Amino acid sequence: MEDDKLLTKLLKSITGYKYIFIDSPPTLSPISQNIFKASDVIIIPTIPTILSIRTYNQIVNYFKAYTSKRKVFTFLSMVDKRKKMHLEISEKILNLPKKQILKTPIYNSVIVEKMGEELAPVEVFAPFSEVSKAYQMLWKEIETKIN
Repeated sequence: MEDDKLLTKLLKSITGYKYIFIDSPPTLSPISQNIFKASDVIIIPTIPTILSIRTYNQIVNYFKAYTSKRKVFTFLSMVDKRKKMHLEISEKILNLPKKQILKTPIYNSVIVEKMGEELAPVEVFAPFSEVSKAYQMLWKEIETKIN
């Protein structure tokens, strides 16, 4: 079996789940490309910086060239309200008419950073926080787009 079809076969063997999420580095590495090939939907968190926007555009161009049947979405993540550049880039991105841009941003927060420490999603250890509400809104937006 070809290496690039192994992940697809593995994912098809998993049952009992409506969604399976695979976290991947934001690059066009062979691992990422295999994940892209095995996925129906790609959701790309994008930090509002020039470098992150370039990476996002590279990934979008990859999909246009090789796998146009995939649904590809992005959302703004780690938006720092104190940084003028973050706010300006966020505003530009959110005002683009493209349907693959999700409109719910996730703002940078100590609570978000604690996910690694807590080994749990924000909703588990800080369910009433603003960022938990933002993740809930983002999820509703994602579900609307993919269903």
